[in-house]
Amino acid sequence: MRKLSCAGAVLVACAACSTGGLQVTVSGLPSGINAAVTVTGPGSFNQALTATQTLTGLAPGTYTVTADAVTIGGFSYGGTITGSPAQLQAKALTTIAVSYAAVTGSLQVTVAGLPAGASGNVTVTGPAGFSQTLAATQTLSGLSPGTYNIAVNAVRVSGGIVDQVYSGSDSSASVAAGITAPVSVSYLVFGTGKLWVALSGSLVAYDRSLLATSGSPPASISIAVTQGEAVAFDRGGNAWVASLSGNLLKFASSQLVASGSPTPMVTIGGPGASLPNPDSITFDSAGNAWLANASTIVEFTVAQLASSGTPTANITVSDNGGSLRRPIALAFESNGNLWAANLIGNTLVMFTPAQLAVTGSPAPAVTLSASGGSITRPIGLAFDSSNNLWASNFTTNTIVKFTPAQRSTSGSPTPAVTILAASGSLNLPTCLAFDNGGNLWVVNRGASTIVQFSASQLASSGSPMPVVTIGGLGTVDVGLCAFNPAPVTVPIYQ
Repeated sequence: MRKLSCAGAVLVACAACSTGGLQVTVSGLPSGINAAVTVTGPGSFNQALTATQTLTGLAPGTYTVTADAVTIGGFSYGGTITGSPAQLQAKALTTIAVSYAAVTGSLQVTVAGLPAGASGNVTVTGPAGFSQTLAATQTLSGLSPGTYNIAVNAVRVSGGIVDQVYSGSDSSASVAAGITAPVSVSYLVFGTGKLWVALSGSLVAYDRSLLATSGSPPASISIAVTQGEAVAFDRGGNAWVASLSGNLLKFASSQLVASGSPTPMVTIGGPGASLPNPDSITFDSAGNAWLANASTIVEFTVAQLASSGTPTANITVSDNGGSLRRPIALAFESNGNLWAANLIGNTLVMFTPAQLAVTGSPAPAVTLSASGGSITRPIGLAFDSSNNLWASNFTTNTIVKFTPAQRSTSGSPTPAVTILAASGSLNLPTCLAFDNGGNLWVVNRGASTIVQFSASQLASSGSPMPVVTIGGLGTVDVGLCAFNPAPVTVPIYQ
């Protein structure tokens, strides 16, 4: 505290003798930036300051200095005050210091790799419960210092035939006060946007551009697989192949981006694995895998699928008086009922979720039998977006449709729609798969082709010519197939 001089004998006439001064020093802000400082004191004194200033002629008493935060370029600067409150005395100069410093930082998230018009889905979380989802490149300002986690959520991009799914790797970034930390998110399409078919020696895929017009193009991707019978995809975009060698093979989505002979990430097989002759595979809503064998349907749990081994099936549904005679195709409907096509039994049978909950030999809740040649060596099953069940008849070269009402009780209903062959359009048809537009794709074992029937062609019985025919498929055994990703309108995972 410095004394103020009082020149003159008559003190009552000398203002400096009865008042004091207050010097407020402000530091730490970039040049040209105003502070937000307020001085309050006796007699309702209140004055705002934007920089260092000395206030004179102040009445003695207690003075308090406060400093509001200042935002500069996305950073918040807070003021640390030294010497406040201060007791100001007459004829004295009192000093209070305000030191500004950055207290928040920024995070610049750059999102790349998505096609034009597609929005990202990136979630940033951090200290103090911070959470924000970004759709594109963005700089997040006013962040508390600390570690921020960047979760890259999958993005599904719509397509006329099949969608594409883009994904990326999660990461983290350290945010410091006064600094903009950069982080990049790179989306990549992984093994999707394709129709996949399990052939006897390979797993092949045709992307949507190849499926747009007729021709005999080479497959987009070919993965070497011995005796592949069927392929299905889990929610993570991983391919699971049922092999006649008695194995269930998992190929991670990252292994499906190029042709080759990758080693399966997981192999379920061997004498203890309950897979003597797997013909079909599908997944339930919990992510458990269900496979059809010669006379059983078996379930492997998510935990059993996590690593290679020879596990005994968690659930085994066995034959009951001919209920399962070479079940060769499986399909769940949205309510969790499981349908199986019996190749030898010439029936379509349904088991309820309760029947699938325990090992046993339950009689099917519903059995659809042939009416004439309506169900003859059925080998492929698929549900459309209206929950109609379609089946391919291997030897009669037909495709038939059964409505929900026709499937409500056992019987021999006449199919609501029957698609007949026209000029070899159906030649030992096996796999059935619906695309985004409600069009039906069929794999023909006899002709080594894939054909497409439009949604309008499926509205009534007849012998329509396929809209698209893809030739040169190769050697087809059962040849069960799947779109990856599956159409959102079709009950694949319930």
